[in-house]
Amino acid sequence: MDNPESTVDSMFLSVAVATKNDSTKTLEGKPEKVTPAGLDGDGTVMKCQKTTFKDAGSPKAISMPLCIWADHSTVGSVFVVDAAAVISGEDIPLARAAELTAKLRTETRVAIP
Repeated sequence: MDNPESTVDSMFLSVAVATKNDSTKTLEGKPEKVTPAGLDGDGTVMKCQKTTFKDAGSPKAISMPLCIWADHSTVGSVFVVDAAAVISGEDIPLARAAELTAKLRTETRVAIP
């Protein structure tokens, strides 16, 4: 990808368009650029945004960050959810979601021979 940040922005835009008329899914605020430890400086861009999902039959909404990253060859997205946080009503901070996403990215990347 020539422009990883543009790729990340386009993916968030796609999510926003897909959820615009869906009252069960909400995006809060705007995607925030994050640079967690472990995100290498090879042109990788990551942004995270808080999302909320509410099932019509459930009285409680579930909050979970969405993090999207891209570099010059790959792109990925991760919804970060913690069952204990859902039960207790706690939010996962975007910084923590970014750390977990960077760790996942690092652990799953492999060179293609």
